[in-house]
Amino acid sequence: MFFRMHSLEKENAQLRSESSQLRSEGDRLRQDKQRVEETLSEAQASLHLLREENAQLADRERKVGAEAEESRALAEELSREVAALRSSSFSSQQGRRRTSPLLTVHSVEDDGGGGGGCAEAGEGAGAR
Repeated sequence: MFFRMHSLEKENAQLRSESSQLRSEGDRLRQDKQRVEETLSEAQASLHLLREENAQLADRERKVGAEAEESRALAEELSREVAALRSSSFSSQQGRRRTSPLLTVHSVEDDGGGGGGCAEAGEGAGAR
């Protein structure tokens, strides 16, 4: 009986030691779990903010793209208008040259205007 009692006491001591170790391990695991949950929470908050920022950047990219397309369309339209005006102006100048030749510096001087140049010929003839 003494042997059995000694064996039970020994087993009880081992179980108490194991129980203490398991409690310590449980406490450590709860602390680890708490840290992991905090890290997860921070990561989820960061993910949420990054998704919002990404959506804002995508929206801004769409707006900038639309503005760029409008600018290209406007530039093309203005280029066509300039080309049309140049063509119209060139055609108009060609028509005027055929019907009424423009005075040149040489023709003003040959006419005896005495001004020496086109601008002076117009102003100087009546002023002198």
